[in-house]
Amino acid sequence: MAVDLNKMNADAPHLVRLYKHAQSVFLNKGLDPEVYRSAVTAAFDLSGSVQEWPNCLYSDGTMQSVGDLALASGFAFDDDGSVPVAFFHHSIVDIGEATPATSRGFLNVWENYSIGGTSYIAAIKWMLGKAGFSISDGEIEAWARALKTENFSGITPLSVKGVSRYPTYGLLATDGEPQDDHWELLATIYLASQYPLYIQCLGVGAKERFETLEEFDDLPTQVNGALFGRLIANVGAFDTKLANGDQKRMLEMMLREYPTYYNNARILGLITV
Repeated sequence: MAVDLNKMNADAPHLVRLYKHAQSVFLNKGLDPEVYRSAVTAAFDLSGSVQEWPNCLYSDGTMQSVGDLALASGFAFDDDGSVPVAFFHHSIVDIGEATPATSRGFLNVWENYSIGGTSYIAAIKWMLGKAGFSISDGEIEAWARALKTENFSGITPLSVKGVSRYPTYGLLATDGEPQDDHWELLATIYLASQYPLYIQCLGVGAKERFETLEEFDDLPTQVNGALFGRLIANVGAFDTKLANGDQKRMLEMMLREYPTYYNNARILGLITV
């Protein structure tokens, strides 16, 4: 269950303000975090550009600041009070579970790992795995071909493939565009919509637009009449510059669309709470 305030005060006083705000955001949306829980996971970009001047997003504390938001949210409404965390580049580096007692500077271990490319697919598949589900490369390839050619013969419309008591909220923080095949990335998001996973993407530290993240918000869904659309709107995305350095504002943006996802996931039968 969610970590109680006394434990937060004792083990993670640096996160208490954000923890309280995360709970208030949820309550204001009509979702009591003690009832409507989630499993929270977080994946952070460890590609070469993250530490290239002038970014240096780990050494200057920017990524840890985003991590604090993810952990505070997790401790406020997570199902077991711990948050699985990973770095991603061309693959995944699982760095374990953060708890209130280990949360301070949790991402500082980035220096122990090599830097690589940028694969959103690796991060999304890791999140699905943490939720207890998986999608195959064959499924991704088939849907990628269909999306690219707009030929859906032999493709079955998406449906509920996995059910859990409550959803997984997966945070993906990145500083730039992915190196994944574009259509395979979109196919991964489409297929992931069949499972109780909501993916919140944060663009961090880049001067250019996050064009791929912007595209995620516009992908069609079945509820809007697209037979071969996503089963549910399962991705939110924004550039953290919009928060102007205000952590409370960023937290509100991180959680803005999630209550809607939670309610729609319940209606579709993806979750049972």
